Amino acid sequence: QVGRLRAGPRGLGDVGEVEVTLADLIDTGPSPRGSHRLSEVIACPQRFAWTYGDESAPRAAEAPPSQAALRGSILHVGFAHMYLRLRVMQRGLSDTAVAAIPAPHAAMEVYGATHGADAALLALCRATLNAYAARWDTDCAAWHILEVEHLLEMMVASKHRYTARVDLIVEEQATGLIRFVDHKTTSHWRRGDSSKYVLNMQMLGLQHLGAAHYGAKFGGVLINSIGVSAAGGEPPHLHRFTPDPAPAMLARFPDIVCDAEDRIAALYASARSVDAWPRAAGDPCVGPYGRCRFFERCQFGD
Repeated sequence: QVGRLRAGPRGLGDVGEVEVTLADLIDTGPSPRGSHRLSEVIACPQRFAWTYGDESAPRAAEAPPSQAALRGSILHVGFAHMYLRLRVMQRGLSDTAVAAIPAPHAAMEVYGATHGADAALLALCRATLNAYAARWDTDCAAWHILEVEHLLEMMVASKHRYTARVDLIVEEQATGLIRFVDHKTTSHWRRGDSSKYVLNMQMLGLQHLGAAHYGAKFGGVLINSIGVSAAGGEPPHLHRFTPDPAPAMLARFPDIVCDAEDRIAALYASARSVDAWPRAAGDPCVGPYGRCRFFERCQFGD
C-alpha cells in the first residue's frame, strides 16, 4: 500500500536488494555555512580552526566518532533514504523509480561499514529503523513529503550567507502548514530534554529560514526524537514535539550570526597559526556524545 513502510522495494528494503556504494547515498552532513560551523567557533575557536583549517593548512586528524554520534549519523542516513522513497511513492511513480533509490537498510550498511560501525551497531540501527517505521507508518497520510535533506540558504543582516540542510520538509495534510522535521537521536529521553532545543542555534536558524522561504505557511520546527538504548534490548523511545517559543532569542539570532562571523574574520585576519587559536577549557571538551574529537590533542599536544 502506498504510504506504508514495509520491507522490500517499496519500503525499507533488504541489504542485498541492489548494489549500493557510498557515492550513491544522499548527503546528510552539515551544511557549508550553518549552525554547526558557527557553534564551533562560539564553543571553541581552536576546534573551529582544526575542523575548518585554512587554505594553507590541512585539517587536523580527528579521533573516530563516538558510538553515539556514529549511531545518529547512520540513522540519519536511513531516515533520508526511507523518506525519499516515500516521496516517490506519494507521487505515484513506479516500483522501478522507488528501487532506484538505495534501500534504507542498504544505505545504513554502506555508510556504517565505511565509518567503522561493527555488526552489533548496524543491527541496532536496523532494528531501530524497523521500530520507527512501524510506529510512524501513517506519516504519508499525515504529511505530504516535499523535500528530503534539502539545502536552504538566506542572507543574514544583508551580509552573511547562512545555510541549513533540513532533514525533512513536509506539508501537513490537516492544516496545510509547512513543517521542518529535524531528526534527533539520543541514548535516553528524560523530562526536560526538550529545553535544550529552545535556545538552540540550529533551531533558531531553521525558524528564520522557514519564515524566509515559506512566509505565513511555515508552521515551525518539529523535533523527531529517537531514543535508542546504547546496549539494545529495549524498544526505542519515539517522541515528536515542537520546541517552546523563544521570541527574544529569535530576534537576537542575526546578532549571534554576525558576532560569530566577525570573530572568525578577526581570527583569520590575526594570522595566528591554525594551532594557536583560543581554546575552551571546560564544558565544550566533553559534550553529550562524549569527548571532543580533539580532546587528546589538547591533552597531550601533537
